[in-house]
Amino acid sequence: MAAAQAHLAALQQEAMRVQLAAAAQAQAAQMAAAQAAQAQLAALQAVKVEVTFNTAPAKARFYLTKRSSQQELEAKWRVVVVVKGRFYAPGALPPSEKEEDRPLFMRITPGKGLPQVRPPLSVLAGIGVGLLECVIQPGGLPCCCRCQLETR
Repeated sequence: MAAAQAHLAALQQEAMRVQLAAAAQAQAAQMAAAQAAQAQLAALQAVKVEVTFNTAPAKARFYLTKRSSQQELEAKWRVVVVVKGRFYAPGALPPSEKEEDRPLFMRITPGKGLPQVRPPLSVLAGIGVGLLECVIQPGGLPCCCRCQLETR
């Protein structure tokens, strides 16, 4: 009987070891999947286009810095629009190279609604440049209602 109990205890220990090994493998697979998802997200976030509009006319600068204008652009083009920097008069130089001291610029990155692949930078650049051309030309406000940009 003691031999049977010892054999049963050994089987229970082996079953416990197998369960722990399976749990460790499952956890490793989950971690690998999470790392792959983070890498894919990082690659997607690395795609961006920055367009400086510090020298644009005052009406265009005002329009582009309004959050409602940015939200319209985001909804229309399925991108994320962020305006950063400070206005500097013509000829004035920023005091440092920090991002917050840069002249006014718009950062355009792919939005969540776009396919989870690296979109061509030419699409984002085309949106940014076309948008600024539309806004800056006389009578070009509001741009996002009339702009006829094509995304290839």
